[in-house]
Amino acid sequence: RPDPENRGLHLMTDSIPLPPGVHQQEFRLEMSDGVVLRLLEFSPPHGDDSLKPVIVFVPGAISPLYAWQAILEVLTVRYTVLYVETREKGSARIPAGSRVDFGMDRLRQDLDEVLEKKVPASRQHCFVGCSLGATVILEHLARVERLPLASVLIAPNSDFRVPSWLLIPARLVPIRLFNAIKPILKWYYGKVLLDVESEPEQAARYRQMIDSAQPSRLRAGALALQKYQGWETFAKVTAPVLVVTGESDTLHPLQKMKKIVSALPNARLHLMASDRETQSQALGLLAIDTITSARSQEEL
Repeated sequence: RPDPENRGLHLMTDSIPLPPGVHQQEFRLEMSDGVVLRLLEFSPPHGDDSLKPVIVFVPGAISPLYAWQAILEVLTVRYTVLYVETREKGSARIPAGSRVDFGMDRLRQDLDEVLEKKVPASRQHCFVGCSLGATVILEHLARVERLPLASVLIAPNSDFRVPSWLLIPARLVPIRLFNAIKPILKWYYGKVLLDVESEPEQAARYRQMIDSAQPSRLRAGALALQKYQGWETFAKVTAPVLVVTGESDTLHPLQKMKKIVSALPNARLHLMASDRETQSQALGLLAIDTITSARSQEEL
């Protein structure tokens, strides 16, 4: 769909406080369909780290950079981190008047192209991703020969079902009237999908994300992904994967996460206490331990 909001806005995603010595660079990378993605590269403070793998970080849908500050504080002091902002985010530049694809195959192709252009074949890489980003990584892993050293995936999705009562206004309400739907979305996430009493900060964060999302891209993404089913893809992922979820995360139910892990040929499940903890420094330390263990196993 043509995107009337193609303003290249970052909407609170421009920068975060970095640990001392960590350097940040911004790149604009044009995809094969003309969409330009924003990438951030964080380099550690200890000089040349070319013998270490690059961590490719793919966040969730409409998820802003500040939501991942705690994890990035841990990762960036040890490894180069390539932070990939997917095309539904305000930082992506959409060709004027073009009908842009926001479906899973296109998101996966974006990741393929980012790896090809930004991570040399001679250098190892690892993945960290969440929700939509984690699912895109699994789609990528099912279709490539170049496998990562390790993947730490927070609450990947097997589907992105949107209730029919929400799809109807999403299809029919003009974009200019989208603000009228926002309270419904906030209620749905805050009261139906999330446990507000146990995780009020996470509920507030999701409401803030909805406020900052670009309506046309939010709608286009929801409509493009509503029929997605990942089970056939999961069975083709031979790379080792650590799936992480919060026990109290009602948006990504534990039973669904267990089913996804059982569908992946080489996966383990790691439980954290809550959705909030999966976005904390504890997740960053878990990712570091997973990568360190994978490197040690490779050297044996």
